[in-house]
Amino acid sequence: MQRFAGTDRQVRGRLLDVLRGTTEPVEAAQLDAVWSDPVQRSRCLDSLLSDGLVVQTDDDRFALPS
Repeated sequence: MQRFAGTDRQVRGRLLDVLRGTTEPVEAAQLDAVWSDPVQRSRCLDSLLSDGLVVQTDDDRFALPS
């Protein structure tokens, strides 16, 4: 069985949970609060953006694609 705790998959899930919980784009600080390792969190956010699962607004907030 593959370990889930601490994986990028877990971080991506937590970031998406924040975005699913709101109808408005969120500040980066709201995403920062869900994972303490800034390098891993940034890598996961970048991968979500690359995969098209998250979009960045012109004012540097983040949201689910419409």
